[in-house]
Amino acid sequence: MKRIANSNSLTYRRGAIAVMTAVSMVMVLVCASLAVDVGYICALTGEAQNTADAGSLAGASALQQGVYTSYLDRALDVIARNQKSQGFLSLKDQTIEVGRWDKTAGTFTAIDPINASKANAVRVVSVRNDVSLFFAAVMGKSTTDVAREAVAMVTPDCAGIWGFEEVTVPGNVVVDSYDSTEGAYAVGLAEENGDVCSNGDLNISGSIEIYGDALGDPVIVKGGAALITGDVDTLANPVDPPAVEFGDVETNNNNAVIGLTDKGNSPFSSGWNMSIQANDSLTLPPGRFFLDSVLFASGASLTITGPTEIYVKGNFNETGQGHLNTTGNPRDLAVFCTGTTVKITGGAEYYGSLLAPNALVTLAGSADFYGGLIAKSIKMAGTMKFHVDESLPTVHSLKPPPVLVR
Repeated sequence: MKRIANSNSLTYRRGAIAVMTAVSMVMVLVCASLAVDVGYICALTGEAQNTADAGSLAGASALQQGVYTSYLDRALDVIARNQKSQGFLSLKDQTIEVGRWDKTAGTFTAIDPINASKANAVRVVSVRNDVSLFFAAVMGKSTTDVAREAVAMVTPDCAGIWGFEEVTVPGNVVVDSYDSTEGAYAVGLAEENGDVCSNGDLNISGSIEIYGDALGDPVIVKGGAALITGDVDTLANPVDPPAVEFGDVETNNNNAVIGLTDKGNSPFSSGWNMSIQANDSLTLPPGRFFLDSVLFASGASLTITGPTEIYVKGNFNETGQGHLNTTGNPRDLAVFCTGTTVKITGGAEYYGSLLAPNALVTLAGSADFYGGLIAKSIKMAGTMKFHVDESLPTVHSLKPPPVLVR
């Protein structure tokens, strides 16, 4: 028997399918919103965070370099370039503050920009308002706001003694600082900016006294006799060692004016290998000098009469009671060495800056060093004393970049 369909039943089914289709479409749009709009917001959030990070680091770099009034301009410049690459520009909505970061509490406190020289951090809130969404309008939200925050802090200047791979300090070493433009070093007037720094291990033991910061990765202090008056911390960012640029000094120098020693001896053992014998002395006029190697025997001394640069291709040794730069002014002598070994030992005295990025520098015995030292590795031992001259450009030439702290 043939059945005849009920028209009311067909109509009901069609209506139910229509409702189900409508509900399904809404669900599809909701899912599309979740898939597209949420993903889009995540992308915007990442871009905002990158902008905040870059802006705060740029602003903090001005503080790091002492250009305190430029923190705002530097941050805005980087933010503007980031926003342009992201297809919009809205600098007026950004928050840029200068202030103090409390490392212990993990908090940032804004200060008046007029006091930017007292700040150690820059805070940036990167904002993008009223961003149009794609499918979220079906849920009643057609735009969204995105904001991300970053704080970049100036890392402590580590000035004076740099050993890029390792610094080892056993014994009874004393490190402090002074400013030679204000007079000769005096114990009672010594300052506490004698920093000891390394990208690698900083190993401290014995009765060492460091009147300054000790920064390394890590800092290892053995025994309870060490005295460190400044920060003892992991170096936030590694610092690239400077290159020693000889330029044309090997052929364009003042070697021709080098005369005999006070005792009438030749200052060279062969070629440009300088060798000053025990208790003898050599006087150099101001200028640039190129040497293959240097050896100052016990009691030997070097007298200079003005600003002098010495470029040493090989190793450098000063022993016993040797005395380099009898004027006592570290700003008058700069030694650049590309050899692998530098030794200043015994009761030797050295006044000047020493840049030896390929060398293990050993300072031992009762040696006294007045100036600044940059080397591959450093070992200070015995009862030697190192007095950082804060006036030397070399001392402050290496500045760790700012670091993100939030």
